[in-house]
Amino acid sequence: MRASIRVGITMTLLLLVLPAAASDYTLGVFGNANEDDTVNMQDVTYTELIILEYRDRTELADAKYDDKINMQDVTQIELVILGKEKELTFVDGFGEAMTVEKPVERIVSVWCTNNELLKVLDATDKIVGIDAGMTGKSTTLFPEISALPDCGGWHAPNFEAILSQHPDMYIPWLITTDDPESSYGIIRKRFLEEKLVSVPVLCIDNSEYRTGEYFVEELERLGYILDRRDESEEFTEFYKECTDQVAEQTEGLTDDEKPRVWITSLFFSGGEVTGSPYAYSIFDPVDLAGARNIAEGLPGGMRVDLEWVIEQNPEYIFIQIWAAGNRKSPYAPDYSISTVEEQVNTVLNCPELANVDAVKNERVYVVQYSHFSKGTSRCLCVAYLAKLLHPELFEEMDPQAMHQEYVDRFLGMDVSVESGNFLYPALEES
Repeated sequence: MRASIRVGITMTLLLLVLPAAASDYTLGVFGNANEDDTVNMQDVTYTELIILEYRDRTELADAKYDDKINMQDVTQIELVILGKEKELTFVDGFGEAMTVEKPVERIVSVWCTNNELLKVLDATDKIVGIDAGMTGKSTTLFPEISALPDCGGWHAPNFEAILSQHPDMYIPWLITTDDPESSYGIIRKRFLEEKLVSVPVLCIDNSEYRTGEYFVEELERLGYILDRRDESEEFTEFYKECTDQVAEQTEGLTDDEKPRVWITSLFFSGGEVTGSPYAYSIFDPVDLAGARNIAEGLPGGMRVDLEWVIEQNPEYIFIQIWAAGNRKSPYAPDYSISTVEEQVNTVLNCPELANVDAVKNERVYVVQYSHFSKGTSRCLCVAYLAKLLHPELFEEMDPQAMHQEYVDRFLGMDVSVESGNFLYPALEES
């Protein structure tokens, strides 16, 4: 009888500590003892088993972040589950542990994609200061924050203005690359920490330079930090629905089945090529959409000669333009349609590129850079590009409908995406 009881207890413990489902990432929140993608009662049980020496210690089991594993960690995990913790320790974009006091109610956020992420999480009510580039200018996408105090440029913060808002957190623009040879980001972080000693500096990275898995992890982590877990889970589900259906079709493609693409940026003026163009070696939406980046392996974003582009002979050319203009788009009024058309036509009419496949077949496109290829809407960019690059695989997929759902459901904007030049020429015009 006793043996049966012991077996029953053992089976119960095993069921409790096993993850509910396989996860693609580890949620970087201290308290996630079993290091899956969430904090739940399985982590309570796992930590208790560590204390009883039935399980090996894990880094994230130290919920109190005091280098000890004891019942205080169990209590902290239970508080995190209930959303009643007084402080939370997590791993930031640079892989460094960071502790914030809860709740976080006042945020200075100085980058458009950061603010779009906060909007998706229904947390713009927490923003008390923005950057100079958004003040009074982002009335369509961010009407609720466009009149907030100017806290300096995203590249040149006004520290006095930031501190005057008494923020619980400052969210800068930083590329949190995991490349050890790229030190700019971490140097910048240290500079901000020195200037804002009393304010936690949260370094997140929702750029196109990190993988989709990393972005989902960051999104979920921010849900814990801002007490927006339900919103985070809802959008994560939408994000994965958009990207997973693409990945299912493209992950098995051979290199020969993946078109060669060149990702560059605005460098044409007055109908002529001006200077050496860029080639971006990392652009996650293109990779997920099933293409080969001709600049793969090159350092970051570097300038290249047209001769190099000709040798690589891309089948598609994507020109990134910041806030790429529209026909009456509510998204990005910065550039007119004529500017976007000029970029495409300049490449198509460039004599040096006349024999490149992308030019010969008129496969030159402008991709909006700010609110499309980065951040929360990156999943939409993946869908648009997949439909463009592999129409035979995605006959039933409707990227524009997905995009409209995103605008209606997560941005709360009563607008149509049909007129926007998120991808120009538009799919139906290609």
